[in-house]
Amino acid sequence: MLLSAPGSPAGTYRGSVELTLAIRDGRTRLTQSRTCPPLQVQQALYPDPTLPCLAMVMVANPTGGIFQGDHHRIAVTVESGAEAHVTGQGASRIHAMPDGAARQDVELVVAEGGYLEYLPDPLIPYRDSDFEQRASLTVAPGGKLIYWDIITPGRVAMGESLRYRRLACRLEVTDGSGQPAYREAYDLNPSRGLPLSRDAFPGFPGIGADYTLGSMLVIVQGAELQALLAELQELAPAIPGIAAGATLLPGHVGVGIRALGNETPAVREVLTQCWAVARKHLLGAFLPFLRKY
Repeated sequence: MLLSAPGSPAGTYRGSVELTLAIRDGRTRLTQSRTCPPLQVQQALYPDPTLPCLAMVMVANPTGGIFQGDHHRIAVTVESGAEAHVTGQGASRIHAMPDGAARQDVELVVAEGGYLEYLPDPLIPYRDSDFEQRASLTVAPGGKLIYWDIITPGRVAMGESLRYRRLACRLEVTDGSGQPAYREAYDLNPSRGLPLSRDAFPGFPGIGADYTLGSMLVIVQGAELQALLAELQELAPAIPGIAAGATLLPGHVGVGIRALGNETPAVREVLTQCWAVARKHLLGAFLPFLRKY
């Protein structure tokens, strides 16, 4: 079923996913799953034998990407005691949009005692694309959330590095009472100038114009925060060829990590190592072997 927004070009979608995960019979279950095409969700999987309670949920988009006029919404609620890992089927391809734009809203809610990993695959903006993502992360005291974004320069092999028209992000972290704890926002407009100059990182002369940016937030409070921060601050700058660092977020609500590098797999590996450190501190477990492709 194709649902177009009023006034939008034919063939555009208003896809949505609304998920609620809760403990049932000693395991995290999908207690609510509402979807609107083209976004799809299948049943929860349990691939990690060391964490039999943790549910893995994959959000799929069989149309091959995001097109002009699309407006997608992904909403995930994790109730108390539930543990979940939410990801996608593959990279998000943002297609050319000569006469418009596209948008995606991500709304994550983690209750006290809940745990969520929201780790989508990299975003690939094509030539002349215009895309905005708005993310709302609400984590109650005692809840835990790991969130990342990986933004590539585009299809480098096809000469489309930083040839998109606009890429924007609006992100807000709020506590369980609805009070804002952290905000970030940026607009990348390569047609007006490179987002970063070649000499922005003099200590990393190998980083050129075709860079990938990785961002990660670990939202957690309590005794484990300082130990987690210390290990991430030791790990991130020590990875060869990558400009990376970790810092304490305002209000001590968690840790923020940034990684910049020439190769998307290398940036993703940095975030994966940080994910491994965070999972060790928050769950006392190692990463599972997850094969999507």
